[in-house]
Amino acid sequence: MLGKYAKAVGTYVRSNLKFGKTGVKCIDTQVHDDVSTEASTIGQDHSDPCLSPMPHCPEDQQDDLLVYNVCRMAGLAGEESAFGHVWLVLRFLQACRFGMPDVKAILALALCNSRITQDLTDQMGTKEKLMVLTIHIYLAHTWLEDEDVILGDWHRHLFKKYCSFDALTDAVKKLWSLRDFRIAVPDAMFEEMQQELLVVPN
Repeated sequence: MLGKYAKAVGTYVRSNLKFGKTGVKCIDTQVHDDVSTEASTIGQDHSDPCLSPMPHCPEDQQDDLLVYNVCRMAGLAGEESAFGHVWLVLRFLQACRFGMPDVKAILALALCNSRITQDLTDQMGTKEKLMVLTIHIYLAHTWLEDEDVILGDWHRHLFKKYCSFDALTDAVKKLWSLRDFRIAVPDAMFEEMQQELLVVPN
């Protein structure tokens, strides 16, 4: 069963979003800013869970599981605002009609590259780490998907409140250059990350 903290954050964010067939629209325009304030009142257990590998999670909890594990694997499990942003990213990918297997692969590849470039983000704040992680997710989806979503759509739905489109473009180029313009990772690392995304906390 998912921890009540992760489930509570997921429930809050779901209640404030509306998703169309071709995009994502926030009903609550302040969801990016106030999710951490709201979440801080609905769960106080920030301790690392004891984990056991379980290959199956009920379908209605898979989104919560992915959001929680992405935050945990990115070193952001104790940051309430991280849950809200990662949930928006997940819903954005789903609204763009990427199936769950593709979404899991995208997130796994992004987390692999995030770990490879971890030295870059060690001294960053939560918001900066989330933006870097989201860029990794963008790059991963361009590598894995035959039909990718243009950067302008990513900026409009996920980065607009944080930076200009030109600044985002520069950040994408810089982050990609730190990997010598590579996105692929060793198969073993990729497979391990995919499995870790399915670990269910006790």
